[in-house]
Amino acid sequence: MYFLPIIIKSRIKEIIAESLSYDPDFSDIKPETVIKGADRKTWRKPDIQALWKGKLRVAFEVQLSTTFLEVIAQRRLFYKAENSLVCWIFRKFEKENALMTQDDIFHNNNQNLFLASEDTLKSSKQNKGLMLNCHWHEPKINHNNILKEWNSKYVKFKELEYDIDKQAIYYFDFKKEHLKLSNKLE
Repeated sequence: MYFLPIIIKSRIKEIIAESLSYDPDFSDIKPETVIKGADRKTWRKPDIQALWKGKLRVAFEVQLSTTFLEVIAQRRLFYKAENSLVCWIFRKFEKENALMTQDDIFHNNNQNLFLASEDTLKSSKQNKGLMLNCHWHEPKINHNNILKEWNSKYVKFKELEYDIDKQAIYYFDFKKEHLKLSNKLE
């Protein structure tokens, strides 16, 4: 059973790389290639990296299990220093049983997270662009309270917003919507 997570992670990497190949906005797709930091002492080896519109390097990191918050923070700092963006990808997500790592990444990404699967690969091929299964919280007013409602849909990478300084990537702008509803309640 030890090899099963390795096989699964390998397949998710293949899915991302193949999905990227259908997207004309991505080029220079490289699996498991080292990125050296500007100081040459630091480096990272993302699962997949590619250039978005010939300008922005996007590092895709596949996360199947829990990892330390410190590791996530170090990667975010590295990619920020390299003027790149990290996009965390999960295989599955259970709302009631989320991994701590998923929670950390979810909150950093404006309460959005992304999954890749055989279905997103098919969708990427059909839509001629990288498709990801996005899950997010959407705030709703209910009896003068703001509640969070789960939503999900397949989204094209070009539909996503990103912030390199915060190392955040998201489809739904939770913070903006939450602020709008908070002001409405006041």
